[in-house]
Amino acid sequence: MEGGRTERLRGRPDRLLAFSDGVLAIIITLMILEIHLPDLPPHASSQEVHKAFLGMLPHLLAYVLSFTNLAIFWINHHTLFRIVLEVDTGLLWHNCHMLFWASLVPLATAFLGDHYLLPEATLFYGVVQLMVLLAGMAMVAHLFSRRLVHGALSPAMRRYYTRLNGTSALLTIAAMLLGYVSTWISIVCFVVIIVLYCVPKPVEVLQDEQRLAAEAQEAGQ
Repeated sequence: MEGGRTERLRGRPDRLLAFSDGVLAIIITLMILEIHLPDLPPHASSQEVHKAFLGMLPHLLAYVLSFTNLAIFWINHHTLFRIVLEVDTGLLWHNCHMLFWASLVPLATAFLGDHYLLPEATLFYGVVQLMVLLAGMAMVAHLFSRRLVHGALSPAMRRYYTRLNGTSALLTIAAMLLGYVSTWISIVCFVVIIVLYCVPKPVEVLQDEQRLAAEAQEAGQ
């Protein structure tokens, strides 16, 4: 850096994407390694097997919840970087900041699976999810303020993502607080957030994204 300004780096963000993909692969691997098969005797009865696997259910459900969140994160990350033309050191730091919070997902998932009835477990899980979201929003703001992307968000895209991310942030905060009433309410809030991101985007938004990606590809050639 010179004079307090971030240094622009040559080339497209291929190495940044490869690094992010590698970190996410490790995060998912760590999550599944936290799930252990029950220790059963050689001649366990069906009742013992059923009881042991029911004990695994909270861990499996927490894994599914976090895996789906990370899948949404990865899809949005790749969708965004289809229109990125340049990289600067600020972007690298923003991306590392986001990956730092994402790297805490296995810890939060294990805590939730072990203690899903404790409000502290849903609070910690919510804090991690909220920080991943806020770090991602900060990175997007940096991309557009530094003009590292091709074009600008259309009004339809801006309205859609502002509404989606704002609703997600509010629901996450609600989940963190409502855990002290019932952790099940918190878990329902986390599921609702996933559903919001899985709802198909409006046709206008999809068309604008495809247009920007095609123009960015042409500009980068």
